[in-house]
Amino acid sequence: MILRAMFILSFAAILSFSANAQDQISVYGIVSVVAGDLDELNFVVYGKEMEARRLDISKKGKFYFTVPVGTVAFIRCSKPGYLTKRIKIDTHHAFVTKENSKFNKSVDFDLEMIPQSYRSDLNFEGPVATISFDERSGLLKMVYNYKKSKSEDKKRSEEMESTK
Repeated sequence: MILRAMFILSFAAILSFSANAQDQISVYGIVSVVAGDLDELNFVVYGKEMEARRLDISKKGKFYFTVPVGTVAFIRCSKPGYLTKRIKIDTHHAFVTKENSKFNKSVDFDLEMIPQSYRSDLNFEGPVATISFDERSGLLKMVYNYKKSKSEDKKRSEEMESTK
């Protein structure tokens, strides 16, 4: 009887582990640094439903982490002298259809860090990109968000006003 109870508990633990492993999206990628190296790069993954953690990046810039399905996570990548970038990953609807869920078990993307001096006209007020899944089909979609900085736009409009 005791052996049977231990077997049932072990089997339940295995099933629980498998279900948890299936309810994760694996995120792979490479971060590169324009005109620089990976020294002092700070790569953090955080979200409301997950503990913030700093990721180690390989010497070649490769990274990997998992995000639970049904949550929203953010990546924050920063380096002194470079534009800080955030990426939003929304895993709601990733497994909406059985047909497309097999394609959504992993997400792969690259991230390029740009020196502030190269693009002083850019300012990322929010995430530079949002990775999400369509609510009907479950297919992956990515939206980019690049905006000129408010200070540059303000300077230009002041210059235009002064020439009138």
